[in-house]
Amino acid sequence: MKPSFILPAPGNSITEKDIAKGSLRITTDFEEHFPDTNRTVQVTINGRQRQVSFINKDKRSYLLRIGKHGMDELGIEAGDKLKVNIIGAFHYELAKG
Repeated sequence: MKPSFILPAPGNSITEKDIAKGSLRITTDFEEHFPDTNRTVQVTINGRQRQVSFINKDKRSYLLRIGKHGMDELGIEAGDKLKVNIIGAFHYELAKG
């Protein structure tokens, strides 16, 4: 079974601003699953893989920039949750959850 977790962490939410920016905020609750530097990572949405930017903001929430198109593909709305499956090193599968 693949390791997985739900975004966002309790007490946080996906906002309209996040959706408009095409960025998922990753709190320190999940930092061990992500790189410790800025880099390109793989995400799979609806069976399609793409390369996206991961931004390590040091002591603040990290950003996974899946883009507006990625948000649209997921059908994300403010307040929704996402299931993140860890496929491999720096490869994540995202699904509305």
